[in-house]
Amino acid sequence: MADLAAMKRIIQAIAVWTIVFGMSDAAIASAIVFRFASDGGTGGNQWIVADGEITTATPDEFAAFLKANNVSVGARYEVYLNSPGGSLFAGVKFGEIIRNFGFGTRVASTVPIPDYGDGSFKFEMDGPGYCYSACSFAFLAGKWRIAADQTVGVHQHYTEEALKNVQAKAFMAVDISAQQIIAGILADYIVRMGVDARFLTRASMTGPAEIYKFSSDEMKKVFNNLGRSRILGLDS
Repeated sequence: MADLAAMKRIIQAIAVWTIVFGMSDAAIASAIVFRFASDGGTGGNQWIVADGEITTATPDEFAAFLKANNVSVGARYEVYLNSPGGSLFAGVKFGEIIRNFGFGTRVASTVPIPDYGDGSFKFEMDGPGYCYSACSFAFLAGKWRIAADQTVGVHQHYTEEALKNVQAKAFMAVDISAQQIIAGILADYIVRMGVDARFLTRASMTGPAEIYKFSSDEMKKVFNNLGRSRILGLDS
């Protein structure tokens, strides 16, 4: 029987093109275009902006962005996530890169700071954001994590075909095996990220047309085990 690594390769090679973790109550967004932002502080504070939909191209584009900017493993950047979701497995692969580089994650948008001298916008700051569906898996990968109340949301993943018609009689016996493999890969991922299994429980019990949004108290219990997370800047 193939080991877990082999099953991952099979699923990532095939299912990544069809499995989505939909964008139920958020407007359809443009795909993420990665860039750096800075608040102009004396400490040279910079972060990576990830604002938009997670597509199947997102992980490769993120890797290319890091390479083009000579970002090394261990560089202390935060990835500012503001996304309605998108491709489930792309979200996981995006998260794997975040963890491999040792970045932190923050749920926030990036907004300009007016320069009251000449009216230009030279620097930026964090603003309200949200991280739903596939984005939530990328969020879990942060070596440290920051999110406000009810800004991280989950629900069931579906195929594109099922999202078009949830009543369609398109079930095949092989789907049982595929769903169990997917569940195993996701469980393996969240355990390696140091996250409680209740994360997947909430997702699996929430229909694709809904979003379950974690409260700050839940985040501390579900995301904060092993002391790897910070919620609103508070140490775990």
